[in-house]
Amino acid sequence: MFTLLHFLLGTLSSITASCLALPLGFPYPSYDRIFTYSNTSHPDLTASSGQDPTCLDDILSRRDFVWTDTTNQAQSLCGNSTIAVVDSDIGDSDSYGDRPGIEDCQQFVYYAKTRNGYWLVTGFSAEDQSWVQFSTLATCKIGVRRTDGETGTVPIGNQDVIDLLNSVMSLYGEGGTLPPTQGNMSCSRGTTKASVEWHIYND
Repeated sequence: MFTLLHFLLGTLSSITASCLALPLGFPYPSYDRIFTYSNTSHPDLTASSGQDPTCLDDILSRRDFVWTDTTNQAQSLCGNSTIAVVDSDIGDSDSYGDRPGIEDCQQFVYYAKTRNGYWLVTGFSAEDQSWVQFSTLATCKIGVRRTDGETGTVPIGNQDVIDLLNSVMSLYGEGGTLPPTQGNMSCSRGTTKASVEWHIYND
């Protein structure tokens, strides 16, 4: 079946039963942490990992958190969100050193639209309130932390990430970069519910 993902990749160099190969010259190293699944069974892409760094499926499968494809069904698992610029960023220079790049976030949205599914974000600690970064495209990074005192899984859909990035770019996207932003929202899938604070940033 011809999909939007095939359209995005253009002329494919090869297609096999196990690997959708990237065309020659495709800048795959920049897009290796958008989608993730399987907490520990997929090591980083190395020569000894058994993964092919030119294979799209291997690029999109990483070890940190769980990603689940839902084919033709976009996933919106979170409610309305607040949005605010991080105070410490006000007045900082418009540089790629500490701000997400507009083009990276636009590409992030484009890729997220081509692959429906959801993240199950884990790794939270009651003692450590640091951000859990679950998805990245170059300078455009997204992290969350729980605000309800719990440490369980946080479900986040691809449509939620698309909506957050589009909202931030609409509000603050006049220059070449975005100020780090964050906000609060509630997410749920089945019986799993979580109150979270999200953060779009570049460290």
